[in-house]
Amino acid sequence: MPSRFRRNAATWCLGVPALVCLLPATSLGAQTAPWSNRKLNELRKKIEADNRTHPAASLAWEDEALALIAKEPDPAAETWFLIRRVQDGIVLKEFATSRDLADRARRLIRATGNPRDHFLLEVEAASLFSVTERFAEAKKTVEALLPALETYRKDNPRDLEMGRLLERAYRSLATSQRNLGRLPEAIGVLQKAQRISEEVGDTAGHARILDQMGYLYVIMLRFEDAVASHRAAIAMAESLGDLALQAEFHLSLANALGSSGDSTRQLAEMKIAVDLADKVHASNIKLVCSVNMADVYLGKKDYRSTLKYADAALKLATAAQDAGSVAVCQVNRGIALNRLGNSAEGLKAIQEGLAHFRETEAVNDTAEITGNLAEEYAFAGDYRRAYETMVEFKNLSDSLMKSQDLKQIADSSAAFENDKQQLQIEALHRDGRNQARQRILWIALGVLGFGTAGVLVLSRRRLESANKALADMSLRDPLTSLANRRYLTTRIAEDLAQVIRMRRVGTTEGGKDRLVANIDVVFMMIDIDHFKTVNDNFGHVAGDNVLKQFAGILSQTMRDSDTVVRWGGEEFFVVAKHTSRLDAHVVAERIRSRVEEFPFDLGNGVQIHKTCSIGFASYPFFRREPSKVAWEKVAEVADQCLYAAKAMGRNTWVGVHEAMDTPTPLQEIMAGYPDVSELVAQGVLKAESRKDQRITWVK
Repeated sequence: MPSRFRRNAATWCLGVPALVCLLPATSLGAQTAPWSNRKLNELRKKIEADNRTHPAASLAWEDEALALIAKEPDPAAETWFLIRRVQDGIVLKEFATSRDLADRARRLIRATGNPRDHFLLEVEAASLFSVTERFAEAKKTVEALLPALETYRKDNPRDLEMGRLLERAYRSLATSQRNLGRLPEAIGVLQKAQRISEEVGDTAGHARILDQMGYLYVIMLRFEDAVASHRAAIAMAESLGDLALQAEFHLSLANALGSSGDSTRQLAEMKIAVDLADKVHASNIKLVCSVNMADVYLGKKDYRSTLKYADAALKLATAAQDAGSVAVCQVNRGIALNRLGNSAEGLKAIQEGLAHFRETEAVNDTAEITGNLAEEYAFAGDYRRAYETMVEFKNLSDSLMKSQDLKQIADSSAAFENDKQQLQIEALHRDGRNQARQRILWIALGVLGFGTAGVLVLSRRRLESANKALADMSLRDPLTSLANRRYLTTRIAEDLAQVIRMRRVGTTEGGKDRLVANIDVVFMMIDIDHFKTVNDNFGHVAGDNVLKQFAGILSQTMRDSDTVVRWGGEEFFVVAKHTSRLDAHVVAERIRSRVEEFPFDLGNGVQIHKTCSIGFASYPFFRREPSKVAWEKVAEVADQCLYAAKAMGRNTWVGVHEAMDTPTPLQEIMAGYPDVSELVAQGVLKAESRKDQRITWVK
């Protein structure tokens, strides 16, 4: 759903395969001799045979082994099981427990002096830092470890397991660099890891590196390279006959396709991943696919399909005893239920999911879901709770970062709170309740920061000023400060009526209107291409920065008399007044080229380039019968043109205007939802595109 607080299931849930790709595919401690306790050896064989296919089962066996060791101490066995317990705890998002067990293992290793165990544990410690988003500490941990691990490998060239661990350490370092925005460095580190994988004959590791490179290419918006890299990883996995790896890499390919905007192929790849996972009983991959499929359908606003896959994922997550994934499923499920009209059950599900993240250390997820919950309260009409929850979101955001960017977002959240309060105020006015005046006063003053005592003595003038401020805020998008849809719907009728009046400046001898040239209104629907990749790969703070800068480009490009509207999510709507429909393509190209040339600053020294797609149509749609087609229909036509531009590869524009030989039964032509492609084929409309590209209409 369009929301700047929208949580990203792909980001959360891809944590499972992302972690698996960082964890070793071979058993830990291959050089460890059998232990004296037969039961411990049996448990170890079970864990190695499972190879993290069912992490919850492995975790139970590890806990059983550690309980036995507590009765009959065995430092070597204890170290082995502790490290495995840390690994599986990370996969299952038991971060606090994993950190405590890592400290316990570290104390044991200091006593035993085993360098191999030390290397293994510190690589896991780096993974733990990464999954809790402490990337600088993860980078520092690996960089401190690498010199000793490199030396050990040179001194022990036959220890292939340590060679594979060195490769994995470099992959872990690349992950940290990626998340710190050091993309060229991450590519270089992965190339080192690739050379090591070839030296130690680790085909599976080599495939994982290609897969990881694919993720980097997605972040760099090099989607063709990303798809090629993931397909190469799949080919390697096929050469090994490793169905589990194939499933994992098909899931990665799905992510790349989804990031490029190809949700159809994304869903197809996830279905392949599910089929492969079924064959090897890889329930964790099935779980991730189900959650991500629910998220894709959520983005399509197909709430019934969202509910279907969220329910399927919930069963898998519950069976796996994966509390984190259960929480994600509850949030997905809750949003779908709320949007389908079951607000009571839906909001309860979101609250239950949020409760899990509050209890864990997933602070970013907690903040995002809190903002998401506020949106759902507003959708359900509970504006009081929407306001209170958005205040909580603001407080959480302030605790996450103290940067100026986040402060601006927090300020925007306050404006969003005011917007929700204004909706409540309007509802109270409509209902005509006796208590409306007192509640309006309390809300207005509370939002604007006046104390309770001030309520009693505030002058009428200040009250009017406060209410006016609230009314103004309700017509503005809090993030970009652009007009919002409510502004458009309240003002556009007057603007369009003025256009119609200006077109009629007298009559001809035959009694017909004489039309004035160049008095049109052009509607432009504009979408930021591949915007989802910014949120997925750099976070919502970076995404908000792009939205604000994009809004700035539009505001600077358009005239003061024009209206620029934040339509929702990454979509914008421009109302260009006093513009000839024959010149609309000039305006569209000006916007497109300025966006393409602009370096978007994401913060922390990271800059990227983005493009946009544009669809446009003009009002009056048919100039000689301007009242026949409502402006909403014209906006729908512009939206179809936008979808055509996106289907043609994006970074382009498509527009339509009336043909000279327009037939007369206009009401029949525009009845229902107009099919622009058919109207063009019938000669009712003329279509144009940038550089006369062949137009691909989406039906």
